[in-house]
Amino acid sequence: MPTANTLNRSTASLPQVAHAAFLRGEDMASHFSTMGFQVDSDEDFNRLARQAIEAGEEIKSPRGYYVRWAAGEGIELWVGGNERRELVACNPHFTGSSRMRVGVTEVCCDAQTPLDGSLRAWADPETDDPESGAYPFPVDVPDFDLIRDRLSCPLIATMQIAAFADELECFADDAEFAASQDSEMKLAAQSFIPSGLFLAVGNDAQPSAEVPRTEVMFAGHVQQAELCTNPVTQLQFHYLSVRTLGGSYDVVADPEIVVGEPVVAGVVQGVFWLSGRIVSELPPRQQGILG
Repeated sequence: MPTANTLNRSTASLPQVAHAAFLRGEDMASHFSTMGFQVDSDEDFNRLARQAIEAGEEIKSPRGYYVRWAAGEGIELWVGGNERRELVACNPHFTGSSRMRVGVTEVCCDAQTPLDGSLRAWADPETDDPESGAYPFPVDVPDFDLIRDRLSCPLIATMQIAAFADELECFADDAEFAASQDSEMKLAAQSFIPSGLFLAVGNDAQPSAEVPRTEVMFAGHVQQAELCTNPVTQLQFHYLSVRTLGGSYDVVADPEIVVGEPVVAGVVQGVFWLSGRIVSELPPRQQGILG
């Protein structure tokens, strides 16, 4: 098997992937800057992908390969390549200490590349029925092609889920959080809205039959708060373990978009993109399945 150093470094398709998935706009952080990587252009993105290839470990998958770069401090990049050795994706992930029981109900494959995909799941199911959980939510999976043939829905599993902050507000305690809400409908200090699962139809919100956007909104209590330093770039980022309705999430945030100061036992509220990996044991891969 070729090593990471001998991979085809063609990055012709990577800028499109970057802008579609990660470059959010001038007023929002990219999902790379939430871990201390400054990605402001296609050139920055391609340079980062090449760096990950040079430093990472290649993992063969049924429909291609990944290069996983564990850069330190929980930071991971998953570069994906197809069977022609062409790079097709570069997905950030953060490995933290939070764990969550989930009930997986649907496996959603990306139409453009089989190495990208997401799951629809329910948080903290009370029984073996996934829909006994607290709420449904979507989550992208950076190692999707490594597990897709081993997923038979419905499935109860344990996931480690990173929440990449697009917006993040911090409050000292429940009282300050409650006082900040001026709408008639006030959110609880532990609340979750799976906004990516819904499409606006007139004045109603109905579940979308399309592949969901892995965007959510939640508020929760801070269990752990650290200001970390990316060991590659020396840029800082926030790491929080946050307990909300249904479980705990590992939150990462660019300091530039954080409002207030995160503190242990305080409350945070924000909009997030979710990236998760199944960490419990799965059955062996089903032979002959190459969708």
